[in-house]
Amino acid sequence: MLSDGSAPQVLVRAFHERMGYTVSERPQVRDLAERLQRAELMQEELNEYVAAVKAGDLPEMADALADLAYFVYGTAVVLGVDLAPIILATHEANMQKIPAPDGGKAMKPPGWRHPDVAALVQAQINQAR
Repeated sequence: MLSDGSAPQVLVRAFHERMGYTVSERPQVRDLAERLQRAELMQEELNEYVAAVKAGDLPEMADALADLAYFVYGTAVVLGVDLAPIILATHEANMQKIPAPDGGKAMKPPGWRHPDVAALVQAQINQAR
């Protein structure tokens, strides 16, 4: 069951259902061919984003980002994973980071802890039982 914070994933799930694509009711690892197909689709969208970045084409960048997000949420639907609590935990962990002095990637301070994604997924598995 998807959490209230899963609006984009709910939309993508509806698309999967309409198209007859895989929808998993519980978290699970799908077969390798399906996992690789999803990764290739996401890579294709990422490549389109990079091409748009190099061209300086903002509408194409936005289009590629939307398509990439759609495939990311679709992959979560295929895997049966509700991303909302995982994104929330990641956000909370990221908010503990500190800005890089040069404006680059945020830095992990001493004692920073990675979100416990395994526990969040396990909770979803347990809830599905």
